[in-house]
Amino acid sequence: MSEDWIGCVVSVDCGDTLGTYQGQVSLVNREDQSITLIKAFRNGMLCEVPTVTLSAIDIQDLKILKTSTEAEELPAIRHKVKNGHVTPPNAADAGEGYLDTTPLKPKASNDPGRRNGRSNGYQGVNGQGVNGFPNGNDQYNYSVSSTREADSFRKRSGSASDTKTNSGRGGRGRSTPKKIEGRRRNTPREECFSAPSQSFLGEFDFEKNLALFDKQAVFEEIESSSYPAEMQIAAQKQPPKYRCDENVLQSGPVELRQIKIKSSASSGMEKDYVTDAGLVVPCIPQDLRNKLFEKAEKAGFKTERLLEVVGRSACEMVLQLLGGAHRLNPRNAHQRPTVVVLCGPHMQGAQGVSCARQLANHNVNVILFVPNFLKMLNWLAEEIALFELTSGKKTSDPSGLPTFPVDIIINCLDNGENKHLRSQPWYTTIVNWTNQSKAPVMAMDPPADGGSDIQNKWSMCLGLPLNLPDNCGQIYLCDLGLPKAIFKQLGITYQSPFGHKFVIPLHVKASS
Repeated sequence: MSEDWIGCVVSVDCGDTLGTYQGQVSLVNREDQSITLIKAFRNGMLCEVPTVTLSAIDIQDLKILKTSTEAEELPAIRHKVKNGHVTPPNAADAGEGYLDTTPLKPKASNDPGRRNGRSNGYQGVNGQGVNGFPNGNDQYNYSVSSTREADSFRKRSGSASDTKTNSGRGGRGRSTPKKIEGRRRNTPREECFSAPSQSFLGEFDFEKNLALFDKQAVFEEIESSSYPAEMQIAAQKQPPKYRCDENVLQSGPVELRQIKIKSSASSGMEKDYVTDAGLVVPCIPQDLRNKLFEKAEKAGFKTERLLEVVGRSACEMVLQLLGGAHRLNPRNAHQRPTVVVLCGPHMQGAQGVSCARQLANHNVNVILFVPNFLKMLNWLAEEIALFELTSGKKTSDPSGLPTFPVDIIINCLDNGENKHLRSQPWYTTIVNWTNQSKAPVMAMDPPADGGSDIQNKWSMCLGLPLNLPDNCGQIYLCDLGLPKAIFKQLGITYQSPFGHKFVIPLHVKASS
């Protein structure tokens, strides 16, 4: 008995939740009280699954649209869309809901369905458009075909013919079919932005894809294709453009050796230094530099002025080594740097005290060590008195040196004349403390022999450099502001190598 229903076209109403199904019966299961539909439509939309099984519990109403014999002999009938409803020309001949949803080909260029010179791409039916306007909006054609039964089940959308048929048949208690929107072809925008969600689940590698993009090559291709060949040749002939700091006109070859010393005065001095700009700075012996300072003092460059210039330059250099504006910042006051200045009772020690005073004025924690002597030089005593007016700490006992880490140690212990100080106990203790400390050391005006056994990371020379050993580290040169005439009195041809700076680094010139 159940085999008699196989092949029938039915419409099954399962309520508002499950909707209305239309399809062809392929199986009737009496044990499970269920039916299976193929080529099924749900609320007028084609189901994605090949079969749909409905239980008798969920079925509220069942209509037999066509028997199995009638479904095979069903002729092809063309439908049209009007006001969003699928309406056959003759509902009695077409039957209910058995539709072929294949759109027809676009019309020719003389199609009266065009509007404003544009075609909607679909053929209308009998010249009738949508919403009562002839050839106005998109139109879709549907036909009934027994050869396309897989796509031909379609529920009617409650048109006027549908209402008339139901009332004529005395359709009492029948549920009103829901409206079904006509199937239409996807627009290019929908095809682009309606990709399945599975395509977005993988993680996108931005760095890998960015590396594949050669920006320079793309812009070169754009520029080469945007301008004619004549304009490209003219652009190649144009002179290169420079920044404001690159537009420098060279009048001639630059002489790199601008400081020259007489051969007799520089005997034994084979080492030369070069600046970052490539200028050659020769070394001078210790006795020649002493004569240079004597000539400067006779010319009015007194010791007090020398101490102030050297202390200022050394302070500026130390501030940069500490980190400059990144470290000495009002918002970074809780991390003020600590500097230890080790001074001896001589000229280099006085220079160190002057540097310590100026560092303390820049809110640096300064600890000054100066040994006790019964008689000190006047300018050294004056510098110590000025330092005591600052917030820095002064000690004469090596045990008063800090036990915590410090940022920089300034070494002003050594002098080229007072070498006997290196044998004193306080000197040995200070050297041992410095070597045990992990802080970097900067030496101010070290002697030609390098001084003590302290390994210096930086060394600052005055005027012209001495021939220093390797334990002095990176050499820096301080500008004292001495006039050229003072150098000329000693047979030195001098041209300032400092440029816009007061302290410049020097590098050992490679032997040619």
